[in-house]
Amino acid sequence: MIKKSLVTLTIIAILVFIGAMFLDKALVPDSQENRNFTNTNTYLDLNIENDERDAIVRTFNKQQFSKLAKNDRIKIIEKTSGYKDSDIPNIELSKSPKVNITFYNDNGQVIFVENPKLDIYDTQFTLSNTGSEFTVLNGINLEKNGDSYTLPVNLIENISKNNYGIFTLAINYEYNKNSYISYTAVTYECIEFFL
Repeated sequence: MIKKSLVTLTIIAILVFIGAMFLDKALVPDSQENRNFTNTNTYLDLNIENDERDAIVRTFNKQQFSKLAKNDRIKIIEKTSGYKDSDIPNIELSKSPKVNITFYNDNGQVIFVENPKLDIYDTQFTLSNTGSEFTVLNGINLEKNGDSYTLPVNLIENISKNNYGIFTLAINYEYNKNSYISYTAVTYECIEFFL
């Protein structure tokens, strides 16, 4: 009888521990070291004026990424939306913030890339919800602005159907004769909220 009780208590303790780990993962933002991942010699940072949060970015060689199984690609892209609300940066459209994308090599030096183009997907109707990518806009040229490129915020405002939402961004670019793709996500607000 005592043996059964100890086994039962051990199982309950293990289940409580697993539940606590799951809750911790669900409630804690993605850590800094896990926010920007690349398996290439380049990566990018997305910086939104008036929001200090770092975007979650995944960068891949475009050809290698396309060879991954569709479900694996979808899982990777989904991770850019974070693990909890407010895990990713927000574009407050009423303030017309500057949104800059800066490209780096693996030594952390700013690089200039060829043909950076932006595709925007509606995250709500994309990925595991439908198993496909729901493109809102694609092939948008990014404008050069000093060492960075500017994301056209007015386009996001024009295509947003709700007051609040999430867009998945795919940035396609070339560097040293190789093609790359980076995925990230942003939330957006179309109106100011008053308390």
